[in-house]
Amino acid sequence: MIARKDVQILARFGDYHMHTTFCDGRQSPEQMLLAVLAAGAKNIGFSAHAPVPYADTWHMPPENEVPYRAEIARLQALYGDRIALWCGTEADGETVADLSRYDYVIASMHTLFFGKERCVVDYSPAVSRKTVQQHFGGDWYAYCRAYYRALAALPDRIRADVIGHFDLCAKFNEADPCFDEEDLRYQAAAKEVLSLLAQRDIPIEINTGAVFRGKRTVFYPRLSFLRFFAACGGRVVLCSDAHGTDTIGYGFADACDYCRAAGLTAACVFDGKAFVPRPL
Repeated sequence: MIARKDVQILARFGDYHMHTTFCDGRQSPEQMLLAVLAAGAKNIGFSAHAPVPYADTWHMPPENEVPYRAEIARLQALYGDRIALWCGTEADGETVADLSRYDYVIASMHTLFFGKERCVVDYSPAVSRKTVQQHFGGDWYAYCRAYYRALAALPDRIRADVIGHFDLCAKFNEADPCFDEEDLRYQAAAKEVLSLLAQRDIPIEINTGAVFRGKRTVFYPRLSFLRFFAACGGRVVLCSDAHGTDTIGYGFADACDYCRAAGLTAACVFDGKAFVPRPL
């Protein structure tokens, strides 16, 4: 059930980061859509994890791509008189998908590569600690710099209409502290990327998913980063990263307050061609 205080915000701004059974979500696109319609939303998009050249449990298998797009097209035809529905994708830099086939792309950095070895940044605290020890000599700031360097390179590797969960490398740091997020080494690495994204006019998402899952008490990105990004003229999109109907639009009312606290006056909605600002 979508919280009452979030319904109005969801109806105004939509939700563009949602996963279904075509990747690692729990409900079908139609089940998700019906929940959104019940909340009165007028503009939403799905964002199945785009296929990658290796097997895992959360990216969309290549054989699901055509059926995914066909299902969204079916829903557009069936419900298009009630809602603007978009077929998006969330893509990593190593994706094998043709991203031109999607209405928009959320570009996200989930994985660091070390030769043939790969580390999923948001898999678990244990995996992150092992990566830092094996590949960075225990230096968490070097690990974070590597993450942000890879994130900065994403828009040159793939289409990037929005950047997903900006500071994902800190997902577990609140509950299991390993580095100081106020340390200048960490702040400088992140702000360099934020400045670059603002210069290129690439929005970042206010991603509320980790708060719902109990991994963080603050949204992505942390408030100091959002203030910096706002000061640079950056734009944002409200996204829940929902994997089921229970998290669609989660925390959107608080996310609007979060944006205002950072000095932002607008969040973006998708108009079929681009993400355009709408006043908060």
